[in-house]
Amino acid sequence: MGVLARWRAGWRATRRERILAAAAADEAEEATRARDRLLVTANLQRVTAGTALYLRAGEWRTPPDVPPSAYVDVRVSRLDERIIVYDGAAWVEGAGHLLECAWRDDDGHPPCLVVLARVDAILRAAQ
Repeated sequence: MGVLARWRAGWRATRRERILAAAAADEAEEATRARDRLLVTANLQRVTAGTALYLRAGEWRTPPDVPPSAYVDVRVSRLDERIIVYDGAAWVEGAGHLLECAWRDDDGHPPCLVVLARVDAILRAAQ
């Protein structure tokens, strides 16, 4: 086997090893993300209907993705199960009533507000 043939064989083996290492790293990263999603979902299940959330500016967004510059105080009606990763943070859609609203969900009144809220803010506010 000549020098060039040995170099090519070594290069192919090295390339194959790099590809396999990258695939293993991707699998490990996906497993970590799946575990994190399960933990977040389990923690969000603790936030029940009727929980009061006090969200600060930057911790929530309206569906058209307009960043609000005010606080919002909301009583949770429901939280979506889907977690959205956006802008480096985990977000979840929630619906609820403003705290000053006298209506309750079982009265047939639709929620006053539907927002995207940061998961960490929801968990902090719900403690």
